[in-house]
Amino acid sequence: MRSERYPVAMGGALLSAFLAATFILVAGCRVDDDSERAIIRWQVLFSQEPSLGTVYGEKGWQDVSIPSLFTLPYPPERAIRHLWLRGEVTLADPGDYYGISLGRVYYTDSVYVNRRLVGGRHTTIIQDLHAPRNYEIPPGVLVPGKNIIHVRLGIYGREYGGIADRVRLLSHDSFIRTSILMEFLYRQLTVGIMILFLGQIAFLVLQLLWRNREAITIIALVIFLIWISYLMALFSPYYPFSPDFRITLLWGSACFVPIFFFLFIQYYYRIFLTAINMIYIPVLVVFTILCLINQDTTSPYYLGRELGVAGLVLSVPVHLYALYYISKRRPGKTIIYFIVLGLLPACVIVWDIVNYLYIRHFPPLYHIYTLPGIVILFMTLRIKDAMKKEIRLEVLYESLKNAIGDSPPSPEPEGAAASGRREKDLTPAMEEKLGKVLDFLNTNYLSDISREGLARAMELSPDHMSRKFKAYTGYRISDYINKLRIEDAARQLITTDCKIIEIAFSVGFESLVTFNRAFLKTRDMTPSDYRKLRKNREGATVADYDQDDLP
Repeated sequence: MRSERYPVAMGGALLSAFLAATFILVAGCRVDDDSERAIIRWQVLFSQEPSLGTVYGEKGWQDVSIPSLFTLPYPPERAIRHLWLRGEVTLADPGDYYGISLGRVYYTDSVYVNRRLVGGRHTTIIQDLHAPRNYEIPPGVLVPGKNIIHVRLGIYGREYGGIADRVRLLSHDSFIRTSILMEFLYRQLTVGIMILFLGQIAFLVLQLLWRNREAITIIALVIFLIWISYLMALFSPYYPFSPDFRITLLWGSACFVPIFFFLFIQYYYRIFLTAINMIYIPVLVVFTILCLINQDTTSPYYLGRELGVAGLVLSVPVHLYALYYISKRRPGKTIIYFIVLGLLPACVIVWDIVNYLYIRHFPPLYHIYTLPGIVILFMTLRIKDAMKKEIRLEVLYESLKNAIGDSPPSPEPEGAAASGRREKDLTPAMEEKLGKVLDFLNTNYLSDISREGLARAMELSPDHMSRKFKAYTGYRISDYINKLRIEDAARQLITTDCKIIEIAFSVGFESLVTFNRAFLKTRDMTPSDYRKLRKNREGATVADYDQDDLP
């Protein structure tokens, strides 16, 4: 149906526009090779000495390639400690160059050109982890011939640190373009992603207030709250917590977020992998707790890295199996959305962590740019479901409107219904309409029927409709629908081995809590107690009992 494809097309258009805008900006800021000079000869000196004058003539400098990241050979401490980098470049015309670009530096830096300090980023502002470093060089500092660049680099604890991009001298125009590009990629774009997440959080909060706390909405809200905390730990210059907490939060998120994404998949499709949940979720919860207990990242007993990797290694096959299992039970195109927009960020996260720990040691960054895919996934699914539900309900209400008055009335209700009718003196025409409404509800109680929709079909106001319905049946509309749903659920509890939560969703309830409350109100016992009571009678099936025998 064309209307069902619309949210998919819209999601694809948003993602395409995002990628196109990024590509245009990157292309527009591309630096001409003739206007830059890379500094390729580098040496490193592991020294805590703060004075350039002291280390300038020291021995012990070792050749090193840049870009490169490494750990410090000192005994670990919960503090920033330093090393020195020295690079050389020979220039014929130093007047061609306006500034120096180091790109991403982890963590702090002080940059000297020919012993002149030209810029730096120090301990008090390192929370904005991926902030680019581009510094103007004052006129006259660069000289014809050999020029020496020194970088005093600060690295925290046992973390990898260093320079993640080529160090280049740039002309004026190239320096401006490079600064704009890096500012966009590493700060403005990431802030935009955080704003996107905040908007999604606001949308979910409003939805919770409107839709009475659906479980799937709460799960989605938790996912985005964790992600926004994660993003703030990486990119907020005003992050109030210690570097140890930030590092631990990142590794803990690798264990904690997959739990809620796994639950979201199950709640969305209303297919529950109970056996896996009983093992997978407690294991990841334990991993998260162990990760948060010890936040001393310099301790030999710190397990954050190992637990984060273990959580991802466990999560990937579990999520793949869940998607495979669901695709067999509920074939459809929506599974592709999860694969493309959900697993793609997951794969990039895995790559970022593997790259950080075992390959080039660059701090995880690139998965951040895939996170808008998760927002698009959530929005696409919610919009698609809302449109599909609205279309279905409109068709149902229109069928009810056409059916009212076209057939003989349903049998007169007994008991409370009859007394209510006498009390309100319903006209025969109104009784006939209400009889058709009962037929409609008995057939469509699984749908999200509202009194407003019923009233519109009967051409009455919602309040007037509610009063007439209660007079005819003795029930409020919502109570009558819940009665039908509970009767259906009671039959399934006896005749099937389906999980209680699956039965709850199959009869139209949006959460297990709401179902349990309604069942207890109607049957004076919980669903699990009801199932045990009935199945304790040897050979009991629904056919063994009259409807009046069922509590």
